[in-house]
Amino acid sequence: MEVLDLRTLYLIYTLLNVVNLLMMIVLWKQSGKRFQGTHFFLLDYALQIASLLLIYLRGSIPDFFSIVISLSFSVSGTFFGLIGLAKFTGKKVNYWFNIFLIVEIFVVQFWFSEINN
Repeated sequence: MEVLDLRTLYLIYTLLNVVNLLMMIVLWKQSGKRFQGTHFFLLDYALQIASLLLIYLRGSIPDFFSIVISLSFSVSGTFFGLIGLAKFTGKKVNYWFNIFLIVEIFVVQFWFSEINN
């Protein structure tokens, strides 16, 4: 019995996230005006898909894009998901600390993947 390759599983996961994004777009068009913060969920899904595609292309594209940019997209997408949840529930979130963490993650990843090889 053949075992699925890791890249195949990753591609299937990416395609499922694209279907999820399309469904979120449909739901956003139907109820985006009634609920605050739903556009942040779309941005979250879009950045997560871009991150997955960059990771899937690892080895074909430069390491800066497949490592540093993909991780930055993933963390930024999660941050936009947090903003969407905060707007949806009406809770307050410390945005500046999270932005600082995103910048710090970018700098550390850039340092260890590009400069300190």
